Amino acid sequence: MGPHAEKDMREPTPQEIQLKRLMQVWMILFGIGTLTFFLAGNWLIATGNAFSADILHWDLPPMPPAAHGFWLTLTTSMMATITVISYWVQKDVVQNARLTFFILVSKLTSTLVFLFFFFWDTPYFNYLLGSLFSDGPIYIVTLIFYKRALRSVPST
Repeated sequence: MGPHAEKDMREPTPQEIQLKRLMQVWMILFGIGTLTFFLAGNWLIATGNAFSADILHWDLPPMPPAAHGFWLTLTTSMMATITVISYWVQKDVVQNARLTFFILVSKLTSTLVFLFFFFWDTPYFNYLLGSLFSDGPIYIVTLIFYKRALRSVPST
């Protein structure tokens, strides 16, 4: 056994188990998101447009549908990647919890870029939907669970 064998074989803390459960939820939701972006990306855009106009009655311009698969390819790839990261964290939270950092990078980046485009490009409701109601909350919840899990690890 190596010098870190004791640490490697320890039981997860309650906070790490909570992070594991969160990653199981994210894994399922990100997996559904992967398929939804790939198979129904324009439906998502149209649904956001309709929600803004018909439910909220906001006078914002409707986001046009995607004209090609270039951005769809990148969003599908990103969603598949964070699905796999979530899988690895939940598979062995003691060993892989730090992979959560990559989900945090992804969600913080998308939250900030959505807000950037809303305020400095075109104020599409879908940008707010992505930042304030999806990726932003995912970032905050994941950060809280991740920090709690890291703080719970006994020092050796």
